[in-house]
Amino acid sequence: MLEKNIAQRFLKDFRLLYPMLSIRKEEQVRNRIADLMLEIETPGKKNLKRIVCEIKAEGFPKYLRLAGKQLKTALENDKSLYPAVVAPYISEEGRKICREENIGFFDLSGNCLLEFNGTYIEVKGNPNRFPTERKIKTIFKGKSSRILRVLLLNPDRQWTLRDLAKEASLSVGQVFKVITRLEELDLVERRDQGGVRLAKPDELLNSWRNEYSYRENESFNYYSLNSVLQIEQAIADECRRRKIRYAFTLFSGSSRISPFVRYNQAMAYVDDPVEVAEKLGLKKVESGSNVTLLKPYDEGVYYGSQSKDQIQIVSNIQLYLDLYDYKGRGEEQAEFLRSQVIRF
Repeated sequence: MLEKNIAQRFLKDFRLLYPMLSIRKEEQVRNRIADLMLEIETPGKKNLKRIVCEIKAEGFPKYLRLAGKQLKTALENDKSLYPAVVAPYISEEGRKICREENIGFFDLSGNCLLEFNGTYIEVKGNPNRFPTERKIKTIFKGKSSRILRVLLLNPDRQWTLRDLAKEASLSVGQVFKVITRLEELDLVERRDQGGVRLAKPDELLNSWRNEYSYRENESFNYYSLNSVLQIEQAIADECRRRKIRYAFTLFSGSSRISPFVRYNQAMAYVDDPVEVAEKLGLKKVESGSNVTLLKPYDEGVYYGSQSKDQIQIVSNIQLYLDLYDYKGRGEEQAEFLRSQVIRF
């Protein structure tokens, strides 16, 4: 949506979106320091307040932070004016940034935040009525997620796009698109000579876990009379013998990295689960399984795999994602792993 159209729709729907407020006057801002100035009557006290608004086509955190700094710099000598941003939708993360920058906001979905002269108005919880076609969720899916693994497993490293593309086995073009999205979300920062570095590993991991599901992998469930430890060792030995890529996850992995809960089911990513199961004589079952082999949705799940007791385990990031999404005590085990090993 164009900024001009956003401004027009905002003024047209203002009374519907924000019935507690009234616009007494609207005008263009002198010297073009912002897009719009509103004189608003607040409820209760019936006070008038002049609000200088910057219109943004998208309410990504990066744009909100830039708008906040721009407005505060422009208005630093006039305390009678209150800075605010207008966008189609501003998320909870965007709301947090507006608080940090001490600016208000309105969005076309009916959410707002205003705080000045003893007046505090907040409306939240309205869903995004204008979802962008550029789906942010896509950075957490498929091959794009390889970039997130590389960044999260190397949180202090500065990368060039070319080096990042090589590490993630992707094209520079695809890396550029993902990094651009992460910039818009204020999760990475540009450094000297075009490098990029992860700015908020904890927020990136939180965002990813909320979109992730280990069920995106294809599951094969089996039963064996052997103990879980015997099954795990047999899977590892067979995969090594046949040179099939594998890595244990969920409780099979966490028991070797940060043991916290007991478990009775072996779980591993295997490139050819059916072949391995047949060679080991595992019985395919619909319920009551004690072995689950996962065919990865993307080879990125193996990135950063680690060896423990001569058995391959997925990276701590992959392990956390799988555990957090797992029923039972998976989330509890995930948070223990995060606090004790990942530590962000």
